Amino acid sequence: MIGKDPAAQVKTLRKFRVAKPVDRSLKATVEALTKDLVKAARARGGMDGAWAELVPPTLESASWVEKLTPGGILCVRVRDAATRYELEVWLRSGGLDALRARCSTTLRRVKMEVRK
Repeated sequence: MIGKDPAAQVKTLRKFRVAKPVDRSLKATVEALTKDLVKAARARGGMDGAWAELVPPTLESASWVEKLTPGGILCVRVRDAATRYELEVWLRSGGLDALRARCSTTLRRVKMEVRK
């Protein structure tokens, strides 16, 4: 760079020190949200759809599938203790067998937590 024209030096510097343009679109936000949704769907192992179809409608609206652990435990969040009791009765009366038939992996049990 010694002996070059100062204008040529500045031009060379500008070529390598260009400020990156700021992305003002929603593309990055939408991609992050999509990635999170896909990750959550994988965590549930597709059981959220089976839960919505098999569980009685009154109980389905008061319960949410959170995840399916690799050990075969389906974690479900319920709104209150009454819903939990009714789901336990439903599971014992054949609901667990129906869920096992729809599960792509081994389903050992359903764990319910009362949370609002």
